[in-house]
Amino acid sequence: MYPPVKMNNPNSLKEIFIVKNEAKILSHYLIGSCIEDKEASLYSQALTQKNLVFEPYEERLWRLMLKNTLLISSIDAGLAILKPNCVIRERICVMLAILETHPAFFNLFIMDKRASLREWIELLSSMALTPFRAFIGIVIIKFY
Repeated sequence: MYPPVKMNNPNSLKEIFIVKNEAKILSHYLIGSCIEDKEASLYSQALTQKNLVFEPYEERLWRLMLKNTLLISSIDAGLAILKPNCVIRERICVMLAILETHPAFFNLFIMDKRASLREWIELLSSMALTPFRAFIGIVIIKFY
């Protein structure tokens, strides 16, 4: 995987490619599918405008998350407890905002009044696993 970008030169082709790759990884984490280049470009533009710069330990965690995507939810949950306003969570929130407001994806964030039993079970199981994910994330954050 590629290292995270500090957006020193947002017009660099390499940086644009890396940020678009990040956007696709984050979209898969948030909605379970990859986005198109248009949405990835929106993510890149938002990062340029916000000028989010990692602290050294955040950059190490971010690289770990991008290399091992199964750890994203655990580290995200751990950061929600330990450092909710860090750059990593801001990047995730930027991608979440793009997905929530995009016409192709906004229905994924609306719970239908008549949700199926399967959808309710998925929601409840996800909620039940969150404390365990947070614990794993805290351990990774503290010892990585």
